[in-house]
Amino acid sequence: MYFSPIQMNVLALVIYIRGYNQRNDHFIGAAFILLDSLIGEYDVGTQIGQITFEPYQEQEDIHPISNLVSLVDTM
Repeated sequence: MYFSPIQMNVLALVIYIRGYNQRNDHFIGAAFILLDSLIGEYDVGTQIGQITFEPYQEQEDIHPISNLVSLVDTM
């Protein structure tokens, strides 16, 4: 899973997931569980604004989801 940050008053995220399509929404529930485990439920609720989901495609301007921890910690 990868992400692309969009900084405003709160952090908006585009989450890229391999195998995701809009008809297959069980990925979304799993992604929220991962986010809660990774950065904490409180930070997901207070530091993250809009979250959108897209199918993963290799591109240069996205980051591994593990990098989200340090990004949220700096906020």
